[in-house]
Amino acid sequence: MAKAWKRREGPAVLATVDAAKTPNVIYVGEIHYVPGEGFIVADNYFCKTRANIKSGTKAAIYWRKRGGWSASGMAARFITAWRGTPR
Repeated sequence: MAKAWKRREGPAVLATVDAAKTPNVIYVGEIHYVPGEGFIVADNYFCKTRANIKSGTKAAIYWRKRGGWSASGMAARFITAWRGTPR
């Protein structure tokens, strides 16, 4: 998966579902893959997505490259403070 991630094109797509199984699908530009750990996605006003992740939903990520790739699994929310210099 790491090789496919390095060759991705454009933003990724993140899909979650709520308790009623209603899907929520968004584009994400700030996303990073950490081998052996999973994906880190910046929360840019993810109201529905954030609520779905807090409820313990599964999530799926799709990104474009030749043939397409996807990954799915449990979603978890982590909060960290920004300690860098804004660009």
